[in-house]
Amino acid sequence: MVAQGRRVAIAASLASALMQPRIAQAWCGAPYPPYAYSLPWFQFGADGADVRVVGDFGQEKAKGLSPLLCIPSPGLTYEYLETLEALTISERRVAFVTLRSPTSAEAIGRQATAALRSLEAPRVHVLGHGTGAAAALLLQALEPTRVKSLILASPLATIESAVPAARKALEASLLPLLQTAATTTARSCVEAELARAHTPAAAAVLRDRGLPPFEELLRALATTSAPPPPLLLTRGSGDVSSEATALTILQAVAGARLATFVGSGAMAHVDQRAEYNERLLTFLDLVDGKTTRRAIMLPGTMRPGGSIVDSTVGVE
Repeated sequence: MVAQGRRVAIAASLASALMQPRIAQAWCGAPYPPYAYSLPWFQFGADGADVRVVGDFGQEKAKGLSPLLCIPSPGLTYEYLETLEALTISERRVAFVTLRSPTSAEAIGRQATAALRSLEAPRVHVLGHGTGAAAALLLQALEPTRVKSLILASPLATIESAVPAARKALEASLLPLLQTAATTTARSCVEAELARAHTPAAAAVLRDRGLPPFEELLRALATTSAPPPPLLLTRGSGDVSSEATALTILQAVAGARLATFVGSGAMAHVDQRAEYNERLLTFLDLVDGKTTRRAIMLPGTMRPGGSIVDSTVGVE
């Protein structure tokens, strides 16, 4: 496949970029790290979904790593998760999928499955954000032997899984899910998504119960023939996903871990991107049984903005 779009423009302007500092929209206002200019990437369709894969398959395979598939809330695009591209520093591929016309759990599951299979990897780590967390659990039930681990970020499945103060607003749009505590330049990747959050499709997933509640998804997880995969749940201290929802998930999966990002809401990957990515890499390395490389933090770039409370909550 021929690389198109944003990264072609990056390569074309490499010389000028090296001569002067520039703010890159795709990295949520942070400058592109040097390694990003040489990253291969592909964008294609998979059963109606849009998929973007960033990273080198050969390097990933040589290191014995598994790729990461990122699922945003159905009805939104993957653009607001772009900070997670920085995880390619570990030499894993990072893939993103936009689930189109998410009218039912069947459609969501079919498109997510097509995205997972398109990576052509024996096993895949799966991250779901917002209602994408419920989609990730649904995908695990459909492909229990292919999902290597689950990362559930600010998980929502129904209106009831949100904090009471956010429920009325979430019936109309997913705007509360996209609120950040970061400055304007640090959240540029979220700007385009704010308009999409008001679209009927985005809100309908929650309002019309397009996805099963977590209790049902977790029962399916417990009844599959394969053991539940390692699970990391992430949330901000001011999240729209409720603590009760987190507890429901964590108690259902033995050994599940919770990382709470103090000072963030549901967009900890934007507000505390350095800490968030480091926590994810630590988890992925643990599951893969590997130690991967880390990004060199430049002054003013991806600087941590808070703290993490990390704990194990589950039934041993």
